[in-house]
Amino acid sequence: MPLRNPVRPSDRTAVISGGVVVGYMETIAANAVAGAAVTIITDGTDDVTTILHAQVTVVPSAGVADAGVTFIRNNDTTNLYNDDGTNILTMVCGADGSVTLQRTAGALTYSVTLDAIWQ
Repeated sequence: MPLRNPVRPSDRTAVISGGVVVGYMETIAANAVAGAAVTIITDGTDDVTTILHAQVTVVPSAGVADAGVTFIRNNDTTNLYNDDGTNILTMVCGADGSVTLQRTAGALTYSVTLDAIWQ
């Protein structure tokens, strides 16, 4: 479950240029991510309309932690953790701009932290 309320816009910072909001940034954390999708960015006025870029840390319930930089476009999918196909953690950005995390293979659970910037 997310460690913050994803529908509270006060948790995220608007990126403004010339008085116009051009994107958002936020540190997002989710704990015990498993087989059910966990929504980390809800569909709404401050969702992902184009692309999300994030520095990600993933700690599995067993095995080796991993970290790196990733991006995901609107209506796309990327794997945040993959230990040769046995255990996979996937991030999905829906066509509606919402973003979810979900285990798509294996039996591990994950703690995830993202320093994210998106438009």
